[in-house]
Amino acid sequence: MTSPALPEQVSEHLAPENILSLVRALPSVLPDLIGDSQLIARYGAGCNIHADLWLVPMRVGVSWLASFLESTIAQQIFQPGDSELRLDLENERLKISFCNEGHLHLGGSDTPLRNTFLSKCPFNTIHMVGWSDGV
Repeated sequence: MTSPALPEQVSEHLAPENILSLVRALPSVLPDLIGDSQLIARYGAGCNIHADLWLVPMRVGVSWLASFLESTIAQQIFQPGDSELRLDLENERLKISFCNEGHLHLGGSDTPLRNTFLSKCPFNTIHMVGWSDGV
């Protein structure tokens, strides 16, 4: 069931090592939820690339998401808790963002998909404590 875009849920503040473990869990969680869909990845504020490249969309298939994320981490482009990494389904049903202030933002138009995502380990350990109009 797809509904109009809703405000994003925002987590409690997360420690950098917690963010890193969540980022690394994405490649094992997402295939069961969305198959081998295409994601739109974006680096944001605080990433160690030229600011003109922030929020530039990059297509990333779920099947090679692990490689993309590990490369991003190894090159220190994304610094958990200090920089932003966004991953959105092309159809905007699910939007995942790790912000530069140490929170997980979860958005998208598919409420059941969002809830299922949050029910999967390790995301089921995260407390969503607020709402945002988006990043």
